[in-house]
Amino acid sequence: MSILRGLALTGTILFSDGIHAAKGPDGDTKRWKTYRVEIGAHIVQFTIPPGESKDLPPFEIPSRIDLTRDGIFNQALIGPRLLQRGWDYREGRFSQVDGSLTARIGLRRSEKPLDDAAALQEAVKESSRLFAMKEYLESGSAGQSDNPDGFSPAVVGGRNAWRASYELSQPALVVALDETHYLKITLRYGGVTDPKSRAAAKAAAAAILDSIRIEEAGKASGR
Repeated sequence: MSILRGLALTGTILFSDGIHAAKGPDGDTKRWKTYRVEIGAHIVQFTIPPGESKDLPPFEIPSRIDLTRDGIFNQALIGPRLLQRGWDYREGRFSQVDGSLTARIGLRRSEKPLDDAAALQEAVKESSRLFAMKEYLESGSAGQSDNPDGFSPAVVGGRNAWRASYELSQPALVVALDETHYLKITLRYGGVTDPKSRAAAKAAAAAILDSIRIEEAGKASGR
């Protein structure tokens, strides 16, 4: 094989890989990266694709969240995020973005012990109520309140969880972390319209959710 032909073939392979990468992630997790975030006595682990969207603000995934630090939860009991990333989908390398998959994991605090499934539901409702009150106090006028209007059973990281639906926003998953904290997880790809890209985004979202683990810090081990 001549050097020129070899370079041509190499260029074709690189270009094809670039086009494939530009289409967005699917359920193939071989090149994904695993992160572990220490929160109090627990480790939250998740695995996500590389190559996040450049249209979203950069987000550095923390290695640790200090629950003893003052001010990490606002008046609505909403705390820091463990994850806030997005990945674009497009037909080809130079095509316009068709839509994005976004993944967020946020930390929430409960004023009452999360000792059963009903208590977790009440904590989610209370956070929504407090958020509406916070918005009212800050703006001086009452806006629309995004109340949870339904809960269905789910499983996150091997733990019983809830899929919460809301009056205004898309559903989220909530799972207790310890007696006073829980995680709110949102995985969204509603803006992806191409059928193949949408199927890929759905598979990627399922893989991210399946990768979530919640373990005691002293017993946690990598995968």
